[in-house]
Amino acid sequence: MTLETLYFIAQIVAALAVIASIVFLSMQVRENTREQKLKREHELQQMSVGFFDHFTDDEANAEVFIRGGYDYRGLSGPEKFRFNNLASKAVRNFEYMLTLNKAGVLDDTTLERQERMIFSLLGTPGARIWWERSGMGSWFRPETQARITALMEGGAARGYITTPDMRDQLREKHDA
Repeated sequence: MTLETLYFIAQIVAALAVIASIVFLSMQVRENTREQKLKREHELQQMSVGFFDHFTDDEANAEVFIRGGYDYRGLSGPEKFRFNNLASKAVRNFEYMLTLNKAGVLDDTTLERQERMIFSLLGTPGARIWWERSGMGSWFRPETQARITALMEGGAARGYITTPDMRDQLREKHDA
């Protein structure tokens, strides 16, 4: 075997090693992408669960949000403060989802589910009053303001509904 033949064999082995490295790297990138997507999904779930914990862990929060959804103006000062904070947390979560969607990290289907959730919380008469009073201020990004305003105006036409349990409780409060 000549030195030239050994050189060509070494070049072929090196080329195969490079190809193997590229294949391995692409498999690692694919696995990492999948893990990152699962991690993001878990984070989004935790954000949603964490937000709703405010209602399930504290009956007073649930009561204020339900009453505020029906009649925001009828809340006392401290109740409005609590309602403002709860509604703002919901909008901040949604704002984060919009940011992720714009960056291509969150798909449109997941964003639509988040839109349905935000409408279920803020599509009530009292929450609409809150949004008109505070949401149009400087609390939220202009893109968020525009998206939620459009959602408020067209959510029902898209088939979005407010939370059924909340609607039933609002009716019970109103009828009482």
